[in-house]
Amino acid sequence: MIGRLLRRARSAVWLLLLLAVPPGALIHFFGWPLPHHWPTRAQWGQWATQPLTRAGVIDLFAIAVWLMWAVFVYAVLADLSAWIARLARRGPRLHLPPLPAAVQATANGILGAAVFSAGTHPAHPTIAVPQPPVPAAAADYSTAPASPRSTTPAHPPAPVPGDPQGSDQHRVMLPDGGWVTQRTAAAVAASAAMLWRQRRLRYLPGPPRGAVRDDPDLTPLPATVTTIQTQLHPPPDQPPDPAHHRPPTDPSQTDPGPAVLGDTAGRALRPADLPTGGVGLTGPAALDAARGVLVAALLAGTGTPDDLRVVTTDDALTALLGVADDDTIPGLHRAPDIHDAINTVEAIALHRAADRYPHPTSSGPPAPHTTSPIVLITACPPDAATVHRLTVLLALAAQIGVTGVVLGPWPHRTTWHVEHGGTVHRDDAADTPLARLSVLNATATRDLLTLYRDTHQPTPQQPPITTPNRPVRPGQQPVATPRHSPTGNPDSGSPWFPPGPQVHLRVLGDPAVYPAATTTPIRLPRSAALPILVLLALHPNGLTTTDLATTLWPQLPARTITGRVYTTINTLRRALDPIAGAPTIIRAGERYRLDPQHVDVDIWRLHAAVDQATHATGPIEQRRALRQVIDTYTDELAKGWPWPWLDTHREALRRHVLDAHTALADPATAPAP
Repeated sequence: MIGRLLRRARSAVWLLLLLAVPPGALIHFFGWPLPHHWPTRAQWGQWATQPLTRAGVIDLFAIAVWLMWAVFVYAVLADLSAWIARLARRGPRLHLPPLPAAVQATANGILGAAVFSAGTHPAHPTIAVPQPPVPAAAADYSTAPASPRSTTPAHPPAPVPGDPQGSDQHRVMLPDGGWVTQRTAAAVAASAAMLWRQRRLRYLPGPPRGAVRDDPDLTPLPATVTTIQTQLHPPPDQPPDPAHHRPPTDPSQTDPGPAVLGDTAGRALRPADLPTGGVGLTGPAALDAARGVLVAALLAGTGTPDDLRVVTTDDALTALLGVADDDTIPGLHRAPDIHDAINTVEAIALHRAADRYPHPTSSGPPAPHTTSPIVLITACPPDAATVHRLTVLLALAAQIGVTGVVLGPWPHRTTWHVEHGGTVHRDDAADTPLARLSVLNATATRDLLTLYRDTHQPTPQQPPITTPNRPVRPGQQPVATPRHSPTGNPDSGSPWFPPGPQVHLRVLGDPAVYPAATTTPIRLPRSAALPILVLLALHPNGLTTTDLATTLWPQLPARTITGRVYTTINTLRRALDPIAGAPTIIRAGERYRLDPQHVDVDIWRLHAAVDQATHATGPIEQRRALRQVIDTYTDELAKGWPWPWLDTHREALRRHVLDAHTALADPATAPAP
C-alpha cells in the first residue's frame, strides 16, 4: 500500500511538472504567446518577402510547443473527467468532442512518455493478434474495447436487480470472507463422501484395539471441507428434513458441465466466459480469485481426474499456496517455467484442434468440443517475445477450451481489478461490477487440494494390528468409563439403560434423552441442545466453548456465537438437573463435560466393552466383552443426522463392531473345550 501511494505521488509530481514547466518556460524565454493586435499590411508584406528569418523560426517553434502543451492539457482533462464520473457513479460527465486520430496519437505519446519517466509501469510493445470468432454461448468480452489496454466490453453485463454485486443464493461462504460456488461446494461434499467410502472399503479388521483409536486414516477432514459440508446440509440445530435443503434454482449450478468460477449478471461464470486472450487479475483479492479459479477448475471440472485441467508454473503455484508444494495433484501440470507451460498448452491445443477439425478440407461444421476446459495460470512473462507467444496462444486456443489467468496486469488484453469478496471491475475503475469471482485464501486452498489429492491418491492400506493389549499413545486421554454395564441384550425397539444415573442419553440410533425407567424422551427447549449433547457424549473429557462453537457452526466466527453455546448449556442444565437431582453438565476449567455419575450414555458402555475386550486376560472374558460390544451397537451413531463431524466417530464405531465380529469368528479366540 505504501509503495502504491509513493508511485502515485511520484506520478502526480511529474504530471504537475508537465503542466506547469512548459508554459512557464515559454513565457520566460519567448514572452506572452497571444499577440497584442493583428498583423498590419506592412508586416504581412515583410513576412512574404522573407518568411524564414531567425525570429520567425523561433516563433514557429514556440507556437508548436504551445499547441502540444494544449493537446496534453486536453487529454488530462478528458481522463480526469472520466475518472471523476466513474468514482461518483453518477452525475454528468464532461463530454468532450473526440480528437482527430493524429492528434490523439500525439497526446497518447506525451502521456506515455510522462508515465514512463515516472517509472510507474514497464514499457511493453503493443501486440496485434487476430481474434478468433467467439461462440454465442460464451460471454463476449473481446469486442468493443473500452481502452487501448483493455478488451472488456463497452457495456458490461448488468448485475442482479437490487444487488450491485449479485446474489448470494449460490455462494457458500467461509468465516474469513472467502466463498465458493454451489458447484464447487457440491464437488467438495462429493469428494469428502468418496474419501470416507474409500477409507471404509480399505479397512482390514483385526483384534480389539481399545476405545481410543489412532488409525492414520481416521484423521478428520480439513476445517474448510467441514465448513462447506455444514452449509450444504440443514443447520446443526434443525432436524434432517429434506425440505430444509432446497436445491439452487439456477440450472447452471446443478447440470453436468464445466466448473463455475463465480457469477455475472445472475448466471454462472464458467472458464469459457473469461475474456478471450487471457485475463490479468490485480487488486487486493487478485491472488484469492486465482486460487478460486484453481480449485474450481480441479474439483468441479468434467471428465476423469486424469484429464489435464490446470497448467501452471512452480513460481505461480508457490505464490498461490504460500509454500512450495511438491506433491502431485491429479489434473494439474506444474511446469518449471513459463516456456514449459506454453509448450504443454500448445501440444494440447494442437491435439484438440486435430480432433475437432479432422478434415481441413471438409465444409461441414467442426466436431463439438466435449473435453474439459484447461486454465493456464501464470505470471506475466518478463520478455516481449514470450508475451507475444502467450498472447497468440491464448487467443487462438480459446475455441478449443483453453483460457488463461495472469497474476498481475495483462496490458495486452484484459485486466480485471478484484476487490475483497471477489467483485470484479474493469482495471481499477469504480464502475459497475462486471462479475464476482470465487475467492479463497491460501489455507482454504491447501485444505481443498489436500482433500482432492487424498480422494484420487488414497493413502496406502495400513497393516492390521495384531497386538491385543495396545498401550495408549503419549498425549492421548483415556475415555471416561461408566460404572454400570448391561447384563443382557437391549431391546432394539426401545431404549434400555442400566440402573443408576437418572438421566440416560442415547446416541446410537435416533439421539434422545430419557429419564430413568421411562421410554418417553425429554423435549429439549432449544434445537441446538441435541447436537451439543451428542458432542459431549463423544468427548467424555469435555470440550471448550470455542470447540463447541467451531464444531457446530464452522462457517461463523467463534467469537460471534459463543453466547449461543452459553445459552444452550444453561437451558440444558435447567431441563436435566431437576431430573438427575444434581448437576449433569459440569465445567472443569475451560471445559464442559457430562457428569458420568448422573448421566449414562450408551456409547460409553460400548467403549467400556471395547476396552474390556482389548485387555481381557482370558478367552471367555474377551468373548463376553465382544458380544457386549455387538449387543450394545443397536444402530448407527446419530442416525439420519448429516453433521460432518460425525464421520470420524461413525467410522471408528463401525470398526469397533467389525473387529468384534471378526474376533468372535476367529477360532483362535474360542475357549478350550
